[in-house]
Amino acid sequence: MSCDIFLYAIAFRRFLKIMLDEYKDMFIYAVEALLLSLHLGVVFYGLKRDQGSIRDWFGLMFMTSALYANKILLGLVEQCHQERRFIYFELQDKLYHPAALYFAKILSDIPCNAIMVTIYALPVYLMVGVSLDVYNGCLFLLFVGLPVLTSRCLAMMSSAILPTNQMAAALTLVIFSFYIQASGFFINLKNTSLATRWISQISFVRWGFQALCLLEVKPLEFQCDRGSSSCMKSGADALYMMGFEEEKLWHCCLGILGNMSVFLIVMFLGFLFISQKPHDRLGNS
Repeated sequence: MSCDIFLYAIAFRRFLKIMLDEYKDMFIYAVEALLLSLHLGVVFYGLKRDQGSIRDWFGLMFMTSALYANKILLGLVEQCHQERRFIYFELQDKLYHPAALYFAKILSDIPCNAIMVTIYALPVYLMVGVSLDVYNGCLFLLFVGLPVLTSRCLAMMSSAILPTNQMAAALTLVIFSFYIQASGFFINLKNTSLATRWISQISFVRWGFQALCLLEVKPLEFQCDRGSSSCMKSGADALYMMGFEEEKLWHCCLGILGNMSVFLIVMFLGFLFISQKPHDRLGNS
């Protein structure tokens, strides 16, 4: 047991060192996250609370939840396949147990993810947030961060089970595309067919989007136009229109964590039973 912990510590430090050595790339990623956040903040700054702005509030929540989670996918897939160039030979030489590499990879990714999510989520929350208090701010960061972390797990899972960067990127984008379509933003959840409704139940994009809506849209009160027969007076009415009225925040958290757990389990099985031999040519992206 002590030997396994020692090997895990070595692998953990190695993955951290790899990230820190790429400090120029890390700086670029941080700038990209900040620019995305400022872009959303500028576009949605000063949202009104009339009937014509209800859809804009949902658009803000969806973009905040899904934009950064989508952006990091391909870069992480490529990074994981570049790491195969040393992981494969070290596993072959039995320098590490696959479990040690697995946990080191997952846990070393969390600090970087937390920093980038904070850089991304905090500015947009301060610019357009409707409930500027510490508790809601922490929940906002949590429900932006969990889908991003799950998105990273999806990319790492695809990289662990498929031999090339191109194949892993294709699988990752296909799964994420299905999840976006089933998020409840483009198609009302009540209008989806029974044959495809199950996808929305396993979509971490849907649960992240819905959590932000419950946090930020539900407390809103909207102005009604005179003589309007279809006025939505509150955020609760708007959530009912989207099919989100029956869920709670802890349901959303469980939905995201369940999705994450599946990706992590499949990734672990990939490390155990699938060769991590690199198949991409050196220098290919």
